[in-house]
Amino acid sequence: MIDSTYRHAMTLVELLVDDGPMTKAQACEKLEWPESRFGAALRHAREQLCPMMEVAIPMPTPPEWLYQVTDNWDEVEHGAAYALGLVDTRLNQVYREVETILPKLRRGTKEWRRANFLNKHLGHITSTMAEINDDPR
Repeated sequence: MIDSTYRHAMTLVELLVDDGPMTKAQACEKLEWPESRFGAALRHAREQLCPMMEVAIPMPTPPEWLYQVTDNWDEVEHGAAYALGLVDTRLNQVYREVETILPKLRRGTKEWRRANFLNKHLGHITSTMAEINDDPR
């Protein structure tokens, strides 16, 4: 399994280097892979191969959603900024959902303890992020 994951990751990196930026659909079509194999190869490439090669596969951004191998920090930073925006948005959504459900759960239950933990910590995270972003909430 690890051997095939490594080989798939290397194949994906080589494709992106040789054929330039492309969408996930284009890469899957060219490699005749299902999306699940693309995802596993991408994770392994990002976590294992790219650091060794001193390159990165940045998060693709709209509207093109192109995957590429690069050593250009500006491209990596652009993808990272987009990914952080997605994370920030999702954390706020989960926090609002937890705030809604927490009062309706029976205190002391496993579900209540989980929701209470998330409420406390996501509240801290989202308020700190708002301070960092100078976004009073």
